[in-house]
Amino acid sequence: FSKVFVPGLRGGYVSGPREVIRDIRVYKQGANLHTSSFDQSVLAAAMRNLGPTGMFELIEKNVGFYAANCQTLMDALESELAGQVSYNRPDGGFFLWLELKESEGPIDTFEMIGTLAEQVGVLLIPGTGFSLTGSLRNCLRVSYSMQSPENLEEGVHRLARMLVEYRKLREHQASGVERRTDA
Repeated sequence: FSKVFVPGLRGGYVSGPREVIRDIRVYKQGANLHTSSFDQSVLAAAMRNLGPTGMFELIEKNVGFYAANCQTLMDALESELAGQVSYNRPDGGFFLWLELKESEGPIDTFEMIGTLAEQVGVLLIPGTGFSLTGSLRNCLRVSYSMQSPENLEEGVHRLARMLVEYRKLREHQASGVERRTDA
C-alpha cells in the first residue's frame, strides 16, 4: 500500500492458492520477521472505515494528487533548468530521477548536496545512494509526493541556485582559489 495509499506504509496483501500463500508467508518471515504492528493497525483501520469503495476512491484521489505534483515538478524543471537536466516522465510513483548534464564540467551530487544543501535549504538524494559501484554521481532522486505545488517550484528554484553555486565552487577549486559558500 505504500505506493497507492500512504508513502512509507509498508503493508500489502496477496491472494492465491493456499500453498503459494504458505510459501510467501515463510519467505516474508525470513526476510524481515514482521511488518510493523502500527502500519498494520493504520491500514486495517483505514480499510475498515473507508470500505472497499472508499479505499479505491482515496487511491484515485491520491493518484491524481501525485500526477499533478509530478507535472508541477517537471514544469518547474523546464522553466528553471531547461537544457541542464534530463529525466523520464514516470508512469506513477513519488519520485523523479534527474540526470544533471555535465556540459559545463563534472557534477558530483554527493559533494554538491553535502556542501550546499543546508545553505540553500533543499533536501535531495544523490544518485550514488542508488549505485553499488559509485556511479550515478551526476544524478538525483527528487520526491514530489508530499509537497505543495509552491514548495516544488521553490525547491527547483533552490536546486538551480545550488547548481550555480556548485559550478562556481568547482571553478574556484580548479583555479586554486579558496571561496566561502556562506556569503
